[in-house]
Amino acid sequence: MRREGEYLIVEAPETGRSFKIDTTSSPQLKYEMIRMYYLEDHPVDEIISIFGYSSRQSFYTALDSFNKKGIGALIPKSTGPQKSYRRTEKVEQRIIEIRFDDRTKDMYEIANILQEEGCKISARSVARTLSNYGITLKKKNEKEALVNEFSLEEVGTTSENPFASSFTNQSQVQIEKELEDNLIRHKGTCRQ
Repeated sequence: MRREGEYLIVEAPETGRSFKIDTTSSPQLKYEMIRMYYLEDHPVDEIISIFGYSSRQSFYTALDSFNKKGIGALIPKSTGPQKSYRRTEKVEQRIIEIRFDDRTKDMYEIANILQEEGCKISARSVARTLSNYGITLKKKNEKEALVNEFSLEEVGTTSENPFASSFTNQSQVQIEKELEDNLIRHKGTCRQ
C-alpha cells in the first residue's frame, strides 16, 4: 500500500492489480481498516498509521460499530436540527391557507401576514414552502401582461381600436385567444 496525494493505492502482488482508496471518504477508510485487520493480519498500530488515524480508540470504535450494525454504521450521522423550527407543519398549513384564500398574494405579503400573527418567518421560507408543495405564482410575461391590460369592456367594435372585433357568443378562451392574436398583429404593425 502506498500513498498518492489524497489516495491510498492498494496493490495485489499476485495479480498485479490495484485500486484507489479516497482518504477524504471516512466510511471507505474505516471499512478498509477493518478489512485489512480481518484479512491481512496486520497489527492495529500499523493499520491506524497507514490510514492516518491517531489512536487505537478510533479503530476499535469503528470495528465495534461495524460488528454490531454492519457497514451502514460507518457512515457518519448528520448533525444539526432534523426539522425546521420556523417552518413547522402548522406554519406550512397556514402559508398554504393564506395562498389559497388569495391567489394574488406573493411570498412577501404572506410573510408579512404571518409576522403580524406573531410567526417569525422570512419571505424566502414562504417561497420554499410554496415551492415544496408545487404552489407558485406564475410570472407574467410581457404578452400576457399586455393581453390582461385590456379588459373586455375596453375592447369595442370601433375602427379606432386596434383590437376591435365582435365578441358576441364567444367563450372567454376564444376571446382571450383573439385578443392575443390581435395583440401580436398589432405589435407586428408597430415595428414596421
